[in-house]
Amino acid sequence: MRTAASARGSALLLLLLLLVLLCPALSFPAEQPGFQSLSHLSSYEIIVPKRIEKEQEREQAQHLEDQLSFRVTVEGKPYTIHLRRHNDLVSQDFRIYTYDESGKLKTETPDLQNHCHYQGYVEGDSSSIVAVSTCFGLRGLVQIQDIPYGIEPINNTLRHAVYRMENVKKAPGNCGVSHPDRKWESGDVQRHQNASLMARRKRSVLQQTRYVELFIVVDKERYNLLGQNKTAVREEMVQLANFLDSIYIMLNIRIVLVGLEIWTSENKIRMEGGAGDVLANFVQWRERELVPRRRHDSAQLVLRKGFGGTAGMAYVGTVCSNSHSGGINVFGPNSLQAFASIVAHELGHNLGMNHDNDRNCHCETGNCIMNSGASGARNFSTCSEEDFEKLTLNKGGSCLLNIPRPDETYSIPYCGNKLVDAGEECDCGSVEECKTDPCCEAGTCRLRSGSGCGYGDCCKDCQYLSKGTVCREKASECDLPEYCNGSSAFCPQDVTIQNGHPCHQDKAYCYDGVCQDYELQCQNIFGPLRLNITFLSLTQVCNSNKNCHCSSDWAPPYCDSPGYGGSIDSGPTYNDNVAARNWILAFVFIALAIVIVVLILYITKNKRTPFWLPLMDTCCRCFRRSDIGRQQVARTECPRNFPYSSRSAASSAVVSSMDQQGVPPRPPPPVVKTSRASEQLFPSRPAPLPPI
Repeated sequence: MRTAASARGSALLLLLLLLVLLCPALSFPAEQPGFQSLSHLSSYEIIVPKRIEKEQEREQAQHLEDQLSFRVTVEGKPYTIHLRRHNDLVSQDFRIYTYDESGKLKTETPDLQNHCHYQGYVEGDSSSIVAVSTCFGLRGLVQIQDIPYGIEPINNTLRHAVYRMENVKKAPGNCGVSHPDRKWESGDVQRHQNASLMARRKRSVLQQTRYVELFIVVDKERYNLLGQNKTAVREEMVQLANFLDSIYIMLNIRIVLVGLEIWTSENKIRMEGGAGDVLANFVQWRERELVPRRRHDSAQLVLRKGFGGTAGMAYVGTVCSNSHSGGINVFGPNSLQAFASIVAHELGHNLGMNHDNDRNCHCETGNCIMNSGASGARNFSTCSEEDFEKLTLNKGGSCLLNIPRPDETYSIPYCGNKLVDAGEECDCGSVEECKTDPCCEAGTCRLRSGSGCGYGDCCKDCQYLSKGTVCREKASECDLPEYCNGSSAFCPQDVTIQNGHPCHQDKAYCYDGVCQDYELQCQNIFGPLRLNITFLSLTQVCNSNKNCHCSSDWAPPYCDSPGYGGSIDSGPTYNDNVAARNWILAFVFIALAIVIVVLILYITKNKRTPFWLPLMDTCCRCFRRSDIGRQQVARTECPRNFPYSSRSAASSAVVSSMDQQGVPPRPPPPVVKTSRASEQLFPSRPAPLPPI
């Protein structure tokens, strides 16, 4: 019995010991992808999201993961969030490029169609935006009543942290694209709160949807930071693309992730130098290695290295360029949600957007995405909309128009993705979004009764526009208009005048729909004002920031007024201390000259004796009386024009008499009379003796 009991006790002890050893392995790892410390938050609240399950969802188990709903409490108020899987997030032929230990390139094509990344809306808030992942709890961005919130899981529990994005601690950083460092001013622009502007910003100023085929490159240091876990890097970058798409959807721009490259062995470019050097190295590598390998519109490098306060840098208006369509983005201690605004900012530069600073821009949240500082914003300003519209009108975004056809869609088709898939007549999006669409039915993606069309440039009020209606006007003298055909909702393909055709009164030639004229290019750089090209060429040159660099005699920013030269980017070309010293010296000399002139005028007017004339007379007398060189000095005469004499100075009456009667004529020189003594100095010859 004791033996059996001892055996059972030993077995129980062994089982307990085994459980103790296995418990850490059975539990969720502390550093599981998706979990991170909350030290980057200055303030947050703890919530437990509750999933809402409906009866019809239980009946359709195969679509259970395509649509989800959660109930959350934010700042004491309950909200219901509806989610739909973002099946258009990655292309169907999405590829991942890595390197083995020897540095050989490896290609993978993972199946990411059944991913865990969602977008949606908040029930009852038409302006809400939701972009989250459910891979390891809820993580992402939720915008409620124009206030952006972040949500993150806390370790492996059901608890989540909810916080305002303004409470995220961010390392100070600015965009490396140089612009004048001036304080952002709203000027006289008033904050329009009407519903039409909100709808305009929601649906974009451009009716035609653009698609950015994005390629992301992750450097070796970021790969090492995530434990050299390729899956973790992939999920993080796919989630980043989901955040970017939710940001750009307000401009009617969709982000499609077409590829990911992870530098697993070593960095493929030199990382030495500043942000500009790294950016130049990256775009050169992209043109040489990446462009021939994979089609994409823009490539963004995610790196861990910092540049002393520079959060990122990118070229402006180069989205369709094989040589310059790229940017670099520093992923520091920020959260993924905050980092998404940095990538959105640099991608915005590729799309032709400039900084909001120093411009009268309307921004609903104070600071928008294109502010020069890494603000973590999620909204675009009116200036960004205008910049992107200008890019498209100048034929700079032609590569963004490759709309996927229903038979070549990037992902699994479903009703509600805002893409007209095969078998659909329209697609207005979610049920909430379809409430404002009079042509399309939500849930069925069919046209409403009496509707002939649901969308398109040649569709108005749910009916086709008549034949001959201009659907795309002529943008320039090198462009051609397009017209509706009366039976299609789409405008014909944009065509332009053939390259090389003369334009601007035969002074230039057309190229890609734009007249390559010097004056037009100058106006594009300096603004719509008609400037004198000859004058500009003599007084300034253009720097790389499209600002004027003035010659030494002209002042920035427009070189149209006198100054010291330079530009608003080069810094002052003169020293304030030297300038102040020069002004002081000039004042002293001018004051001294004025005193001398006044003194001369005073003496001349009053005919008084200058104080220096007696001194000169005394000096002359001293020289006459000198024993050395008497005869030479005797030949020297004092100036005869001096109105002064020692005799006249002794009597003030004489001076007053001269003042009253005028100056008498000069008397003749006195006749020198010889004395008898002087006559006897030379005796005369004696008289001759009388003759004998």
